[in-house]
Amino acid sequence: MFEIANTSSGYASTPTTVINFDGTNGASPDSSLIADANGNLFGTTNSGGLGFDAGTVFEVTGSGFVPPKRFAGMPGAPNCVGDTISTLAHTYGGIAHAAPALGYASVSALQSAVASYCNN
Repeated sequence: MFEIANTSSGYASTPTTVINFDGTNGASPDSSLIADANGNLFGTTNSGGLGFDAGTVFEVTGSGFVPPKRFAGMPGAPNCVGDTISTLAHTYGGIAHAAPALGYASVSALQSAVASYCNN
């Protein structure tokens, strides 16, 4: 598995190896990666691994992957803002932590984005 770094001048021309599947840790990755809310990546291989050569499930932490910004409420629904703010507060341990984690300069900026999203 490799990454291509996004630099200030665009994407790097040389990929960097993140995981080298050598058989003991899996072989022949065969699925798309799935990310959790913290940017950890998960995938599978269809062979290799210890024991039965039946494949592995792997996790990559600290990859720098930033999950897309997602809000929980349904746009246009009366409870959209409340559902979204509540979910963000629960997910990130408070709305004050959610704002920087999602790339907003302030709680007010996040609240404005939620309001804009919900009124669509």
